Amino acid sequence: MARFDEIEGRNDRDGLDMSENPPWLLVGLGLPKVIRLRDAANWTVNNSNPGVVTMTVGEPPTRPERPIVLIPIGMGVSTIEARAPGGRQRIQLRVYTRPLVLHPIAFYFVRDQARPVAHQTRRPQAEAAQILRRLNEIYYPQANILFNQIDLQSITLPGDFGPDIDLPRREIDPSPEFAAVQSATEPGRVLGVRALHPANHARVRVHFVWSIRRAGRASIDTEGCGTIGGDTVLVEDQLSADAGTIVAHEVGHALGLQHRPSDRVRRGWLMYPHIQGLGTFIPKRHVDILNPATTI
Repeated sequence: MARFDEIEGRNDRDGLDMSENPPWLLVGLGLPKVIRLRDAANWTVNNSNPGVVTMTVGEPPTRPERPIVLIPIGMGVSTIEARAPGGRQRIQLRVYTRPLVLHPIAFYFVRDQARPVAHQTRRPQAEAAQILRRLNEIYYPQANILFNQIDLQSITLPGDFGPDIDLPRREIDPSPEFAAVQSATEPGRVLGVRALHPANHARVRVHFVWSIRRAGRASIDTEGCGTIGGDTVLVEDQLSADAGTIVAHEVGHALGLQHRPSDRVRRGWLMYPHIQGLGTFIPKRHVDILNPATTI
């Protein structure tokens, strides 16, 4: 059966959403993509909107599998349509472009002033670079979003926070511990921390802490993380999965994504709500939230 398909060795972070019918493919400006047309010898291929993407189809047309190179040159949507000889069958692929979005992000490594031994994260600051790289590996090909680090430092919170930091029961009712961490890195606040200039306020602030305790279910999903307030993420030391992927999930919440039953989130998706089954795939319906277009 003829179909548009992944190239050999493709992973699930290339912007091709096969969960939709017809499937969608994101191509960011300056980010060419290659797909293949399978089981379609002698089919003709047309591009409905060459002002959005240019298309080069591999030769010869008698081959059952042909690569298709798509180069974005404008904003909008184009339909790539393949037709069987005589026009009896056809398949489509919707190709869409989105502008490049840059989100500033900051990483903070937290300790308190407990005596005789302070509580503090055991993560080395060098891990922030690995997590940043993972974020961009996931978000750039699939949503045309890049994160740039604007701050990285250790922070000391006044007082003894105990062996665990409580996550809030509700976003409107944050725990004192969470609120203290959250406020410590807000622009204009100085709690033993270098204050950020408001113009450089990070869209997402990631705080590495020693341990998290679940005080309730709201705002809590993947193991070892919590998100509240639209830009604040807490990550504990003890994780059973890749920290970069877990942080990417929480960053999705900070950018507006949810995983309600109505969202039909599936195993293998970035926003899957359980650590078992958490993946990196971002469907088009989530791209529309992360990086919306003015018109589709």
